[in-house]
Amino acid sequence: MPCIRNENSPGRSFRRGGDYLWFVKRNQPTLCQQLVTAFASPASRCADAVTVTEYDKGHGRLEKRQLTVSAQVTNTLDWPYAAQGFVLHRTRTVCRSGQVTEQTVYGITSLEPLPTPPATLLDLTRQHWNIENGLHYRRDVTFKEDRCRMKSAHAAECLAIFNNLAIGLLRWLGWDNLARARRHYSAHLTEALQVIQGACP
Repeated sequence: MPCIRNENSPGRSFRRGGDYLWFVKRNQPTLCQQLVTAFASPASRCADAVTVTEYDKGHGRLEKRQLTVSAQVTNTLDWPYAAQGFVLHRTRTVCRSGQVTEQTVYGITSLEPLPTPPATLLDLTRQHWNIENGLHYRRDVTFKEDRCRMKSAHAAECLAIFNNLAIGLLRWLGWDNLARARRHYSAHLTEALQVIQGACP
């Protein structure tokens, strides 16, 4: 759960002055269903619901991001410090092939509506997604953690630590494509050892 630094945040939030913005996953079924129901149709949405839309084009894709946010929806949520709930719908179109993919996610945040308008919240959700892509996706897909069949929780935790260390080292070395970096060092083990030795005092 990323913590967003907010010097103006009152003490009711987090004592260190932070706020949270969290995409609700399926492992919170009650909270997820409450948000799904609240944003299910225009007729069921709260009166204060506001929708903002932005478009982005790059890497041969056109992406549309539409965020609908409501503070009233949190009145029915049993979740600490939740100030707003939101639904984010992404539509990606591959320019060359015309292939369209859609994704809808739900979330909550402790950020209050007035200092954090919907457009700002949309930017923050994009930053959140960059964290997801930059770390978790790389661990799950590039480093194949999803395929791991470890039974010991301690072993899985150690594997995650080593994978995070490897990702940090590769970024420090200037690699943008971690899959390519992983293949490179797998084929050049001596160079990989030199990198580890150079990083350790």
